[in-house]
Amino acid sequence: MSKVEIITKADQLLKPLGFKRHKATWNRRMDGFIDVVDLQASKSGDSFLINSGVLDLEVEAIYRGHSISGFVYEPYCTLRMQFGELRTGRPAWWDFGNPAAPVEISSDMQRYVLPNLDIMRDREFMKNRLGRNVGRKSGYVPDFLRYSILEALTGRADIACKTLEELAQKFVGWRENVFQVAERLHCPCLRQ
Repeated sequence: MSKVEIITKADQLLKPLGFKRHKATWNRRMDGFIDVVDLQASKSGDSFLINSGVLDLEVEAIYRGHSISGFVYEPYCTLRMQFGELRTGRPAWWDFGNPAAPVEISSDMQRYVLPNLDIMRDREFMKNRLGRNVGRKSGYVPDFLRYSILEALTGRADIACKTLEELAQKFVGWRENVFQVAERLHCPCLRQ
């Protein structure tokens, strides 16, 4: 199967559900969120995997300092997951040469990816998922910042501000970003 055939099959599934496509990425806006589905080709170009994500417009506006407009790609989502993570706990690659791939992808998207997007739009779920690594010495700082924002938006501003204070101490290279988010959340103890 060619990449074009696989994209066409995915488009046939996603377009009737309100998704709009740009290349191998689909977006659907609903209720303050943008759902994202993406087919990512391997570096060798002989296989691909399915990525999914949800962008929370309010969280991202606080994180970035401006509202989001235009098409959203999976790496910029508030919360992201690979299809294999949903099904087996590890990446699931499909070979472009597999003639059954389009049918399998359509089936697996319906069974795993689309229902998971509904779950991923839940802020408590987002917060729990992003907060798993908070407190560790290393990690992906943008996820920690988004976790703090979600704490504030779900009524726990004290935890959000405390987390931001800890981030400013641990990740010196990110202090400017931490201070900006803290200011947008009105954290009293964090000033540059």
